[in-house]
Amino acid sequence: MNKAESHNASVIVGDVPVSIQVKKMENGERRTILVFEKGLSVIITEAVSWGSAEDYPWQDGHVHHGLTESYTLISGWAIFLQVQEGGSLIKRTLDVPGETITFEPGVPHKVLLGPAAVISTHKFGQGVPNPDRKNNDWWPADDLFPQELLSLVPGSE
Repeated sequence: MNKAESHNASVIVGDVPVSIQVKKMENGERRTILVFEKGLSVIITEAVSWGSAEDYPWQDGHVHHGLTESYTLISGWAIFLQVQEGGSLIKRTLDVPGETITFEPGVPHKVLLGPAAVISTHKFGQGVPNPDRKNNDWWPADDLFPQELLSLVPGSE
């Protein structure tokens, strides 16, 4: 995978300061991130490339301890995995534009965007800083998800 690339700017719209970041992620996704000072961020994520069939571009499994995270499908399809208490796995596929899924704080989850899919993500609440992630409320949770996820991708059966 390629190293993530990032471009940043800060602007004031009216009297509202907004931080803007455009990132190309290691899994090929492009993210446009708007961060507002009142604890809200809005992210548009576009799947712009896919790996081979052995390397679907899953986002890293993660959990937020203070933030609620809502995803809305704009186009294409997306798969969301969630780990429940006790370790059972829930899979949900969004394939109708406008469908939404929300993860409350403390719920580990993992995302796969279909080719050319676009989602909007809204994060809000009081984050719990992770010093290993620039004090963002993002905590790794890949170890909670099965290593072989290929069977969860549409058309791979």
